[in-house]
Amino acid sequence: MTLRQLRVFRGDQDAVSPIIGEVMMVAIVVVLASVTYITVSGMLMLEDEEKLSMTMRFPDVEGHSRGATPTSVWDVELVIIKVIPNDYKLVWNDLFINIRSADGSLLQPKSPGTPDNPAMYDNIDADGIDVEFWYVETSAGDTMVGGGDAVKVTGMDTSYEGATIQMTKAGELIASVTLPTNFQ
Repeated sequence: MTLRQLRVFRGDQDAVSPIIGEVMMVAIVVVLASVTYITVSGMLMLEDEEKLSMTMRFPDVEGHSRGATPTSVWDVELVIIKVIPNDYKLVWNDLFINIRSADGSLLQPKSPGTPDNPAMYDNIDADGIDVEFWYVETSAGDTMVGGGDAVKVTGMDTSYEGATIQMTKAGELIASVTLPTNFQ
């Protein structure tokens, strides 16, 4: 390199134009804001993933005739797809079920389910058919709620069309399913 080819930087000359400098400052602020947003939103998502919830398959409502004087009733089986978080140990005894009508009024108060036993449907009460809650455990001897298990509601009449079945643990709603509006 020759001496002529070497340019000398003088203190009175601007190294970068003011417009380019401002554009770079704005770009740096945008990048920092984006990184901060991603970090904070990631923390918020982790909190939601920690909240107990269940996902369920769409309810399958079936009509039956039961009781001393055959009465038309409908039963529903709600198959549990997943309990979130995956490692949560939800026990059947901690799960309570209630049913609210389409207008929000309480049709069935909070009650625990009992192990499914079709021979016992409507056998306890001599005054007719009652709505009852049952649970179906797919692993013999297991008391944990998990994927593949199910909740059954038996003995419903047409007043339950469009109602919402709610499942709670310690007063916290962890799942809700709305029934079809036309039992058939």
